Amino acid sequence: MPINPCRNPKCEYFNRTLPINARHCPGCGQPLGNAVDIAIPDAYRVHKSLDPISPLLIQSNSHPTLKLVHPDGQEFYLKSEMGYIGRSSPTSVIMPEIDLKGIPNDGVISRGAHARLYWDGNQKCYIIVDNSSRNGTYLDGTLLQPDTPYRLKSGALLQLGQDGLVRLRVMIG
Repeated sequence: MPINPCRNPKCEYFNRTLPINARHCPGCGQPLGNAVDIAIPDAYRVHKSLDPISPLLIQSNSHPTLKLVHPDGQEFYLKSEMGYIGRSSPTSVIMPEIDLKGIPNDGVISRGAHARLYWDGNQKCYIIVDNSSRNGTYLDGTLLQPDTPYRLKSGALLQLGQDGLVRLRVMIG
């Protein structure tokens, strides 16, 4: 039987068997290379306008700063090459690097890890992956397919949850 272990030696799940269809380690969020794809019928695909991209290994290169700007002026920064955006909670296993707890309408944001953000050194761009959030993640008005990487572009509008209650402007520079 194939195994699907985390390869990050600093993670508590290092070399532990994870579910065969897991795409990311639940401890550190690192992509798992030998996850089995589950076929999704076209009828269940959410969109066709944004093309998903293939996840590649993150390379340690210098990268521009990723800043998310809330309409009320608050600014949120991704301080490392990878992190989660979400809402902190005492019961969360993953604490988000970009913690949106306390902003207006934060209840539509998933606790812990709503989405994962990371710098892809091969493609020289930031990537966002919806972490199967309850209320979804939207990029420029298009609902993102869960567990699928998408490029972030400066000026894009990132929406967490439905009804446009939590919107952030993406700034890369």
